[in-house]
Amino acid sequence: MALSMENIQKLQSIGKRFRFSIAIYEKNGTLLSFEELDAPSLPPYPLSFTFNKKHNLSIQYGKFNEVFFIFPLQERFVSMGPMLHSQSLPKKTIENSPASLQGYLQQLPVFSSKQCRDLLVILDHLFSLQLEQYYVEYLQLLTKAQKHRIETRNHPLQKEAFTSYTALFHLEHQLMEAMAKGDPNQLYQLVRQTPLGILPIPETNDLRHEKNYCIILMEKISWFAIQMGVDIMKCLSLRDYYIQEIEKQTQVMSVLTIRDGAIVYFTELLHEISMHAYSLMIRRVIQYINVHIYDPLPLAEIEKHLFLSNTQLRRSFKQEVGISIGTYIQKQKIILAKYLLMTQIPPCTVAKELHFYDLPHFTKAFKKHTGMTPIQFQKSHPLPSNSYTIEENRGFDA
Repeated sequence: MALSMENIQKLQSIGKRFRFSIAIYEKNGTLLSFEELDAPSLPPYPLSFTFNKKHNLSIQYGKFNEVFFIFPLQERFVSMGPMLHSQSLPKKTIENSPASLQGYLQQLPVFSSKQCRDLLVILDHLFSLQLEQYYVEYLQLLTKAQKHRIETRNHPLQKEAFTSYTALFHLEHQLMEAMAKGDPNQLYQLVRQTPLGILPIPETNDLRHEKNYCIILMEKISWFAIQMGVDIMKCLSLRDYYIQEIEKQTQVMSVLTIRDGAIVYFTELLHEISMHAYSLMIRRVIQYINVHIYDPLPLAEIEKHLFLSNTQLRRSFKQEVGISIGTYIQKQKIILAKYLLMTQIPPCTVAKELHFYDLPHFTKAFKKHTGMTPIQFQKSHPLPSNSYTIEENRGFDA
């Protein structure tokens, strides 16, 4: 069974954000090749992994203490790595290694405990791995490392280092609350109150770490906006644009300026769709549809999940949104289909991934909403290049 397009896109996103290698293996350890994913960078020695479907995620190590995160996905196993933990391999060890290995070790990404924790959070969110116990382990590891620094350097760790994680959590919580209200003015005030970076502990490369956190934040707020009912293709396009702009910057303050602008603009999008005008029940229905847009989405499943009757769901949705729930679901799938077609994915694959009955059914529905067939749309709407402007990347109308 091949990996779904949804999972491939998630892996592509993680690989681009964290800059490490991703490899896919069969149960028997055979390395697989996917043209949608970059070829994995493997160590210059044979690897020996243990694959166990009972483990939601395993952390395994190479000969030089390199870290590999391994988890099952659709009857396959995903390996993310190699990478080095910031405390796992002393610099002298690399310098004293044979010349043939120094190049390999020096090019490996180095992750702090906080970055590893952030990666686990994202993996858990994207693939539902239920990794709460690993979060605790990494927090314990981080605490142990901080204690070691205190003992070896013989000076107290600044109070800000202990309180910054709490501040980070509260900041994100406030951001999501303000975004949900769709009030740009409140967001402007909140952003003005937090003008500086929010790195918990100063590192050797503040710019790189600030970029990493802002990229994670772009992922969070874009998926939050999708769940709140904003056009999926618009959110993905905006997310990619802002991440590209963040990567171009050479100054921390420039990164923060783009971050703040992105937060405010996403809030304006939430304000435009006027989610506050819908009842809580309809907001929950819209959120469920957008989160499960790759699923078949039968009404019975929505009714069961949200504890609604068929009559109540149909009547209330049509009354508040202005169209039937079936039409809304099809419209949202067509919006996502546009994006997939623009990336040159074959129409038959798009139809299958979005659970249309067959290609003729998809073609008929697509033409009904856009006035052209999927093939015609794909030929006339290539994905914009990286040189586009912000106006071109604020999304596309459904």
